[in-house]
Amino acid sequence: MQKIVQLVPNIFLKKELSPTFTSILIIDDAALVLTRMQQILQELSFITTVHTAISYTTAIECIELHKPHIILLDIMLGEKNGIDILLFVKQHYPLTKVIIVSNKATSYYRRLFCDNGADAFVDKSKEFETLPEIIKACL
Repeated sequence: MQKIVQLVPNIFLKKELSPTFTSILIIDDAALVLTRMQQILQELSFITTVHTAISYTTAIECIELHKPHIILLDIMLGEKNGIDILLFVKQHYPLTKVIIVSNKATSYYRRLFCDNGADAFVDKSKEFETLPEIIKACL
């Protein structure tokens, strides 16, 4: 069963009933963004593990090794992009929640990623501080 939840203007989330999670994987090739996301996540008491990956290859390895409950995924990663990772996750780990966190927040990218299974989309430049609220909504 799915329902669409609007958290703040222009942020929509497909919500399904799922077990409580404890692990998150952040996939982003910008060190500053990784650091900031880790700081935000440290404030959430229900998260016990945060892993990071900076490329498609390390992301796939982390996903298969750690099987995170939620993935925070950037669109642009260098050798491949976030859509490749999203499709991999939704094919092999369909219960894993994927939140896209990107500066490329045009309606084209929002639709592309949501149509391919993303559970939420966050504009890094305008909605970054809403991550805790969105993560909680994914529970």
